[in-house]
Parts: sequence; C-alpha cells; structure tokens
Amino acid sequence: MVDEQTVDKTDEKGAALVNFFRKLVRRVFDRILTGDFDYEKDMRELDRYRCQVKKYELRELEPEVVNVMAVLTSISGRIEEGYLLFQQLYEMAEDLGDLNGMVLSLLNQGINLQEQTKYADALDKFNAGLKLLKANEASGRVVIGRYGELLVSKMKILILLGELEAAMVLFEDIQVIAEDFVAAHRQAYARVMSEAYTTMIEICRDKNDFDKAKSYMAMALELAVGSDSNPDRIQIYLGGVRLALAQGDTALATSYLERAQIGLDGFEESPFKGRFLMTEARMMLSLGFGELAPDLARRALNTFEKYEMPEDVALAKMFLDKLEHPSI
Repeated sequence: MVDEQTVDKTDEKGAALVNFFRKLVRRVFDRILTGDFDYEKDMRELDRYRCQVKKYELRELEPEVVNVMAVLTSISGRIEEGYLLFQQLYEMAEDLGDLNGMVLSLLNQGINLQEQTKYADALDKFNAGLKLLKANEASGRVVIGRYGELLVSKMKILILLGELEAAMVLFEDIQVIAEDFVAAHRQAYARVMSEAYTTMIEICRDKNDFDKAKSYMAMALELAVGSDSNPDRIQIYLGGVRLALAQGDTALATSYLERAQIGLDGFEESPFKGRFLMTEARMMLSLGFGELAPDLARRALNTFEKYEMPEDVALAKMFLDKLEHPSI
C-alpha cells in the first residue's frame, strides 16, 4: 500500500506506481478495442483511477486516463460527450506542455466531428493539428507519425466533401515526409500510406486515369498486410468495386464486392466495425455509388443497436431515411 503523499516518480516505488496505473488503464483500453466493454462499469473504474492518480499527483498520467474515458464514451455512442472529454484532454495536455497529447486530442476531436458528418468542423480540427505541428518543427518535439495521421484524415474528409484536387495536394505532402516517417514508425507508416493510396484510387478514378488507379490499388494491398478481414483491405476492395464499375467491368466489380463481403464477415463484431461500415456507406454515396450504400448502412445500424450506441443509431437511421426519401 502506498502512503497518501506526493509520489517521487524518479524513485523505484514511484516508477512502479506509474507503471501499475498504466497497466490498469491499458487493460480497460484493450477491452474497448475488442468491443468487450461495459460502459457504466468501465467508466466507474476509469473515474476511480483518475481520482487515484490525482491523489498521488501523477499529473502526466491523468490525461492518459481521460483519453481512454473519451474513447470509451465516444465508442459507446455518446459522441458529443466524448468530444467534450477530448476537448478537456487538449487543455490538460496544453497545461503539461505535451505537444503529442494536444495533437492527438485535435485528431480525435476531428474524428468525432466526422462521425457526426460535421465535415467542415472536422477539417478545422485537422488543420489546427497540422498548424500546431508546423509551428513546433524546429523544436525537435514533433512526432512525425501524427503528421501522417492528420494528413490522411484530412484527405478522407476532402474526398467526402468532393474536393479531390485538394486531397491530391495532401498526398504530395505525405510523400515529402515519407522517408522520415518510415524510419521512425514503420508500422504506422504502412497503415497511413495504405489509406493514402486507397484515397488516390478515388482521385485517379475520377480523372479516368484507370491505370494509375490500379497501380495505387496494388500498392495499397501490398501495405495492408493480413487477412481480407483487415479493414484496410476491405476499404481497398470497396475502392476496387468503384473503380471496376467506372470502367464498366461489372464482373470485376462483383468479384471485388464478394471479397469485401467475405472480409466484412470475418471482421470481428465491435462498435469500431459499425463505425467503419457507416463511413464506407457515406463514402459510397458521396462518390456517386449510392446504390451500394444501403447495405453497408443497414449492417452498421445493426451493430450500433447491438452495442446500444444511441447517437450512432440516430445518425444511421437518418442516413437510411435520406437514401429512401432523397427529395426530403
């Protein structure tokens, strides 16, 4: 039992206490990632940890706890509450001078806004994160992986807004940092670049540059390792469906759609799967392939209802209603 006093984190006992709390918080986070969580129970647990780290004045740990609280709240379908917690996280990170924490908060705020289809507001958050990183370039504190995550997140928003030329400029920005990115974060680089190449499939398809689109598709698949249930690969196959349909090759489109369906069937059920399906449904509609959106949206809705995600349920129903009654 640790004495109720300020902990010296530089000594062995203090370091052990920090690691102990990190493991407890990570345990909850891992449950969230697999969808094996109970919002009320896990929130009480995280709130207890937050009180304890405050008690021992472990200031750098409190934002980590709040981040997991925000993720849990958001993925439980309480998107607006999650957004407010991510805002709180930004203030805490700013107080600590934690650049990475501030940028992570802005990234997650943007993703939350994207889930609510507030694309212009999401873009503002991603731009704020990029501005913050650029302002600190000379300090040596910049985490280059965050550059890549923000750039590809912004690319996807621009695609949803139909601003394909602007998205292409961002792809060039990603290529500029590619060498440093892969050296620092090889695994994160592969994931981000897979998404960037997948986005380029859409840009090249729109320009009727089908050969280049196929080339980007091949590069994306090369980076998206693992089985077809890897969501990155599912996303690529759905891009392949759109590419094949644009070329008038319905047989190939059907083949890609079948692979995407097999991947979705193998994609472990979780709130994240629901969010993925909903994003892809919106992408189909935005890119002019609305006939493929309802099935994806209905599957998303089923997941949201299963996990009792109230705001996601409402957004999915609204989307499906608009598909069924486009003139309203």
